Order: sequence, then structure tokens, then C-alpha cells
Amino acid sequence: MEALGRITAGIAHDFNNLLTVSTIAAEAILAGSSQDAEQKAQAGLVLGAAERGTELIKRLLAFSKRQSLSPEVVDIGVLLNGMNRLIEAGLGSAVQVTLDVDAKARLTCRVDFAQLEAAVFNLCLNARDAMPQGGTITLSARTTKLGVREAEALRLAPGDYVIIAVVDTGHGMSADVLERAIEPFFTTKSDRDGSGLGLSMVYGFAQQSGGQVAIVSRPDDGTSVSIYLPCTTASTDRKTPVPAPTAPQGAAHILVVEDDDTVRISVANYLKGLGYTVSQAPDGVTATQMIGRDGSIDLLFTDVEMPGGMNGRQLADRSRLLRPDLRVLFTSGYTEDQIISQGRLRQAGWPFIQKPYRRAHLAIAIANALSQRPTTAWG
Repeated sequence: MEALGRITAGIAHDFNNLLTVSTIAAEAILAGSSQDAEQKAQAGLVLGAAERGTELIKRLLAFSKRQSLSPEVVDIGVLLNGMNRLIEAGLGSAVQVTLDVDAKARLTCRVDFAQLEAAVFNLCLNARDAMPQGGTITLSARTTKLGVREAEALRLAPGDYVIIAVVDTGHGMSADVLERAIEPFFTTKSDRDGSGLGLSMVYGFAQQSGGQVAIVSRPDDGTSVSIYLPCTTASTDRKTPVPAPTAPQGAAHILVVEDDDTVRISVANYLKGLGYTVSQAPDGVTATQMIGRDGSIDLLFTDVEMPGGMNGRQLADRSRLLRPDLRVLFTSGYTEDQIISQGRLRQAGWPFIQKPYRRAHLAIAIANALSQRPTTAWG
């Protein structure tokens, strides 16, 4: 598992650079004034492929427990009730969805809300596919207290857990299929219909969240997939989202530092189109020299991992010695959690945008970084 995680992380870094260029280029064509419908249709296909590639990388990172999570206190009952209509609409009329949430139990966990939604939806899609002639899916949530023996069987610590279960009336799995169910890329579907990463993504996410997945299935007797997540007594964190600011036009000078030429040029061209003044540097040494010479640079937008003996964190440190008022935005093809754990960023909270990003997300991240006061302590 550890070896797979390291391999996946390296692949993700390089692949995310390629996806960044593809995404920005395709969106530029779609946003252009050209009336060439065929050209825009092709760009739409490229963008769709880039989005599928992004999802594939996320699933690989989820299985290897290397994805970046944003845990918060979530009421599982509220989440499932909110998803119910979406699930019903997404599964089709041949499938009946029954919701069974223990209203008396405290179903709160500290977990990534969006990733848990994706995991539950993935399980429901798998359940639907196991019932080609239709059937029933029961989606339930309850609490349980695991003693020492039960916890050891699940490889969990004893304590209180929320169990989210997805139970279907489908064709079930043989013992051989059940044994391999969470392996990455293992699937009983055709290559066109499945990547074999659905269950492995759920498994990786649950383990990264301090939980576990248990599967019970028999041929012709349906399947039950249960996600165990540790309970918390803290109150929920979710608040009404604040609208993100739009990017100001021509209000700042941005230095883009990126060793991948295609990524750097694509990003610089997009930011120029927004009206910013943009300079470019292929490495940290060149960027430091430019910052020392040019006092008009407002924002350092830098990749974290770069060759040449100076990574993004070191570049930011040296640049802030020259310019204490300089704002910094980091980016990487690695996840934020990986970057922090490797010591490139010593703690969470620094402005960071994950590759690959959509143009709108980049515009918002740039605007947010420029609107914030410079960090006075790097940790």
C-alpha cells in the first residue's frame, strides 16, 4: 500500500501538470469569440477528458490514502436526507431508494463533507449496476459501540462509530469477487462502464478518515457495504457559504514561477487576459533575482516542487526577506496534505490551489491571495 501510494503520488504530480494545460487551453477556446462550432465541440471533448482524468487521479489518491481532505463536523443524518432526492434522480425509476436514519442517535463525525457525499453516491451507483432489472437500495445511518473484539475484527480502535450502510437487492458477489472488491482497477464491468476504482476510493477515504469499510455479499442475495466513521460530540461546522470575489482587472503584478514551460505559459497568458501584469520565471533562483530587482511585484504565484536547488517554500522565505509585504500563493500537482507532510509547508493555512484547476478557480484563488494581508510568520 505504501509503495502504491508513492507511485500514485508521483504519477499524480506529472499528470496534474498535463491536465492543467489541457483544461486551461480547452476553456480558452470555449470562452473565445470564434463561431466555429466544430472547434468548440472538440474543445468540449478535451475539457471533458481532462475532467475525467482529474477524477481518475482523485480516486487513485483516495485509494492510496494520499488525497487532500478538509474534515469538518458533519451531521450524517442531515447529509443523507439532503442527498436522497439527488440519489433517486441519479439512479433512475427502476430503483427504489429507502432511507433509514436513526433519528434518536447523534450521527456526527469529523469528515470531509464533499468526499463523503461522493463515497455514498459511488456506493449507490454500484448498487444500481448490480440490479440491472431494478430493485431496492436501503441507505441507512445508525451508531454502534465497538468493543475490543469487534474493533479488532475491523482493525479499528474501540469506541463509538456511525455506520452508513448501502444495501441492495442485486445479484451479489461470489467469494472470489468479494475478496478482490476493493482492489484498484478490479471490476466485473466492461472497460467502458467502469474504472474499478469506485469501491477502492471509498475504502481509501474511510481509512484516511479514521474509519473502515465492511462488505457482506452472497450470490443472488444482494450486497451490503458499510462505512464506519468515528463519532464526535462536537457541533457541526457547516455555515452558509460566502460568495467568492471576482478577479480584479489589471490591479496587480503577478510573478508566475513554474518549471513546466507549458503550464507556466498557459497560466501567464490567462492572467494577462484578466488584465494583470505578469512576469515569468522557470525556477526559484531566477524568481529571487527578479523580485530583488522589481519592487512592483505584488504576488508570487509559485509551484512548490521545483528543480534547481530551491523549492517554492524556500523561494517564498527568501522573497519575503527582500519584500516583507509580498503576497504568496502556492500550487502543486501534489496534494496539499502531501506538501505539508513532506515539510515543504510546515502547517496548513497557506494560500494554496491544487492542480489541475479550472480558470475560474484560479481567478478566485488569485483574487483571494491579493486581498489577504501578507502572512507575518511562516510557522
